[in-house]
Amino acid sequence: MICPICRVDDSVSIAGPQKRWRYQRCVKCEHRWLAPIPDERELAQHYNSAYAVVRETYIAQAADKAREVTPIIKALSAQPGRMLEIGCSYGALLKAFQDQGWEADGVEIDARAAEFARTQYGLNVLEGTLEQTKAKLRPPYDVVMMYHVVEHISDPLAFCRLVRTIMSERGVLVLKTPNASSTASRQTGGWWEWALAPEHVHLYSPASLEMLLRQTGFALRDTVLRRGDATPVPYQLAQAAIKRLTGVGRRGSAATADNGAAPPALRSFGWYRVIDGAARVVMTPANLAFAAAARFGVVTESELLVTADAR
Repeated sequence: MICPICRVDDSVSIAGPQKRWRYQRCVKCEHRWLAPIPDERELAQHYNSAYAVVRETYIAQAADKAREVTPIIKALSAQPGRMLEIGCSYGALLKAFQDQGWEADGVEIDARAAEFARTQYGLNVLEGTLEQTKAKLRPPYDVVMMYHVVEHISDPLAFCRLVRTIMSERGVLVLKTPNASSTASRQTGGWWEWALAPEHVHLYSPASLEMLLRQTGFALRDTVLRRGDATPVPYQLAQAAIKRLTGVGRRGSAATADNGAAPPALRSFGWYRVIDGAARVVMTPANLAFAAAARFGVVTESELLVTADAR
């Protein structure tokens, strides 16, 4: 099967709990993608039934994310200008930059989240996809942020080319996405915590993400391998092992089965939360050891933080 990024016809199927779709891995660039690619109807059905961002959790984490990314943004653009966040959710991160003087716009596919961002924070957030909202945006943008967005896009080449058209000539793209060539990803295969079908259509390695950006009008500036929003590597390995042994993710609705994740009903049980919490505590020494190993390049972390210049 031909890799949609590097176009090399050399890929292997990845074993996992997914049923309706199966991840393929390119042998050359380590890119992963769902086969077949979900169509827009399938994705819309999934997002309207089985997918949601927990508002309280997102807002609680937004301040930390703002502190994390603010130095990066300031290094890229010394003076506040015009910023767009694609997939801005409830708007808390975007609001932090508006408070810093940025002229901030947002795009969000979830109608409830977009409405919250407008009414709670007074943000200019448009509901829909980038393609649907482009005519109402206010380009050119000096900074475009996409946090855990690009993995959801069915046609990343067309999408990134569209992003480039709304950026200024000196614009900078800042994005986060799971790292498909991470240690956890390689060890857990289709049971990896980010191997979520159908919403994660594409999972990028550093190589495949650079190829994507280069083909769509960007020049890579920097790639940082980090834990980010992922759980610690030892926990990911244990979690995947439990999924394999118990068959979690193999029962229930098609969306639940294809996600390969613990169903919400299971997560609600007190015993599950107790075991999960105990596992996190017990694994603390191993987590610290893996974090130290990552600093020396012995293991590879699960998230990519990438900055790229429009060219």
